[in-house]
Amino acid sequence: MTHRIILLAALSIGCTKTECINEDGCDTGAEDAGPVGPVTVMFDWVTPAAFEVLIDGIDSAKLGIAETGLGGTGYYLEDCVSPAARCHELSEGTNTFVSQHENATGEPWDGVLERGETALHQESEENLTYAVWTTDGSCLAVEGHDVTYYEPHDCVNLP
Repeated sequence: MTHRIILLAALSIGCTKTECINEDGCDTGAEDAGPVGPVTVMFDWVTPAAFEVLIDGIDSAKLGIAETGLGGTGYYLEDCVSPAARCHELSEGTNTFVSQHENATGEPWDGVLERGETALHQESEENLTYAVWTTDGSCLAVEGHDVTYYEPHDCVNLP
């Protein structure tokens, strides 16, 4: 099942006259940390072992996945917010994460995740909550089992 969140982030990055260095442009010294227009985020398990996140409208972001449907026994080491948890890097376009879980691969997991890998799998989809932030921590999207899980981390389910 494809999940889609469209966030119309009409953030404009510009300069005031006092920040302009000349008539040709501005130099504020700040890096572009967020979107300058609409951002689209879509989550989809395309196979039992392959999870895709499509982002459009921002160059890079980060993804957290929590197994909230199992409460305290769930897997939280990829939620991006728990101590020692990993954040998955995202870039504009389709980002694919391959499950290393034994239920998806048929092989025991060695406990190590490389870039583009997840320990989660499609069988647990109904228990998963996903969140995406800009690289500077502004929430772009949250969806899944319990969207309130990410509220303390400034990521709420936006209408």
